[in-house]
Amino acid sequence: GKFYTTAVVTLPSNVILRGRGAASIIVKNGDFYAIESIGSDGNEKTNVQIRDLKVTRNASDTSAKSLIYFEYVDNYLISNVFFEDYYNSGFRNNYSDFGLVAGCHFSTETEGTAIYISFGSKNTIEGNFIDGGKIGFFIFGDYNNIINNHIKNLLSTSQMRAIYISGDDNKVAGNIITDCLSYAFTVVAGSLSRGIYVAGNRNTIIGNTIDNCVYTGLFIESGKQQTVVTNNLCKDNGNLIDRANCESATSPMIFGETVPVLSGVTWARSITEAYEGTYSWKIASTGAAGRAELTDSIDTADMHGIIPGLTYTFSFWVFVPAGGMLGTEAGLRIQDYVGGWNTTDQAGVNVYDGWQFITVTRPIPAAATGFTLRVLFGGAASEFYYVDNIRLLPLGIHNEHEQNFLDNGTDTQVG
Repeated sequence: GKFYTTAVVTLPSNVILRGRGAASIIVKNGDFYAIESIGSDGNEKTNVQIRDLKVTRNASDTSAKSLIYFEYVDNYLISNVFFEDYYNSGFRNNYSDFGLVAGCHFSTETEGTAIYISFGSKNTIEGNFIDGGKIGFFIFGDYNNIINNHIKNLLSTSQMRAIYISGDDNKVAGNIITDCLSYAFTVVAGSLSRGIYVAGNRNTIIGNTIDNCVYTGLFIESGKQQTVVTNNLCKDNGNLIDRANCESATSPMIFGETVPVLSGVTWARSITEAYEGTYSWKIASTGAAGRAELTDSIDTADMHGIIPGLTYTFSFWVFVPAGGMLGTEAGLRIQDYVGGWNTTDQAGVNVYDGWQFITVTRPIPAAATGFTLRVLFGGAASEFYYVDNIRLLPLGIHNEHEQNFLDNGTDTQVG
């Protein structure tokens, strides 16, 4: 059945809380945990088990309390629990050791964290499925095992982390991380979104798959020592656009550049519409068809950091107001120069007063000497549309832009 709680469910040592699967539901609504077990240093709770049920919150409950909270609880088990729509975190563990979280399902449309371990050691997080949220696993502890989990569809307006490891001697193995996106920071900033972020020493990262994450697949923080990295597959990660979320008053541009080339249009930040966040960028005609180049020149001898021989995908979200231009008059272009300009375009469709996604892919010839990115405008005078969440993705498993693997550590062992 479904249980609407008005106070926390408190578990002592040596107890099993067990339902009958996802149909057994605890719904919290207030500034309290749905379920808690709390011991103290030297007087830990032990052998607490939660199995085969669902935990969620009422839609009006925006408190910062986790769905399940353990503190000083050792030798615990959480198995086949469905964590749904957590606002802060699904499961939080403080100072709790030798636990197992296995076969659980975490799903949320908030910027929550699935599992947060703080000062917990020798825990195993295995075989869980995470769909949505801002952070999959935040691990601040030593000798933990993060094994064979699947994390997908993380989406954040700030720093996204699928797996964040801040302690020492942890093992991250066999995890699959896919489609985790954040457009919030500039490429040159220090705190970008990552698939796996290593911020501790002597951690082992082995046999993981990281696919389609913004900005870096696998990242090792500066000064972190003796990370072992082996047999990981990182592909189709990265974003080469600065200020890609369109929140800055400076134009979104290819990395390191700030002043776009405009022809027949104005290009400015707008608060009127936003796919995410507060702002988008508005392109408006000053006459007829025009364009905004997201590069600071159209030079036949300037590749703007793009590497000939690689393939790139350029994409963004667009909003075309009804009653003006056609949706098909909005679009984007990748072009390169090999004795002349060669282009690949993609137009939008005739959808109005709603956001649509436009994307184009082009292999850049090995002989290319020039490159630009273009926001296209095909409407008439005084017409306009909005652009948000821009991405330039280098496809493949290569690491030419350090988009798949960025190692700032010391004595990293790569195999």
